[in-house]
Amino acid sequence: MSPIGSRTRRGAGSDWDELCRALAADAAAQSRDARTSAIAVIAEKCWNTATAGRLARTGTTRMSLLIVYVGLVIAGDVLAYLLGLVIEREVPAASLPAFLAMYFLFLWVAWVIAVRITQPKARPQ
Repeated sequence: MSPIGSRTRRGAGSDWDELCRALAADAAAQSRDARTSAIAVIAEKCWNTATAGRLARTGTTRMSLLIVYVGLVIAGDVLAYLLGLVIEREVPAASLPAFLAMYFLFLWVAWVIAVRITQPKARPQ
């Protein structure tokens, strides 16, 4: 067994190189339209990602869950900060533990709400 960080043997990963070369050649040969790059075609084939055109037709964005989550986390953090200020005026020693508890609670609550908001709608069959 070789130590971590040692040199790899020659030809290691050659199967991956062959796959990438074949996919790049296939992507260049297909040339769906001028806007689609070879990288997008390779990513679509290797990792089953949807192209921007398909996403635009379905009306979804790739990062909608993340955008909603970040927005909810920011709103929750502002609320936790304001509640922490109110607690600090009444009981100064309890403000830090209360803020930290609310902060981590809002991380979880924001995730649950964001998943429910961005959940795909059920299609009638």
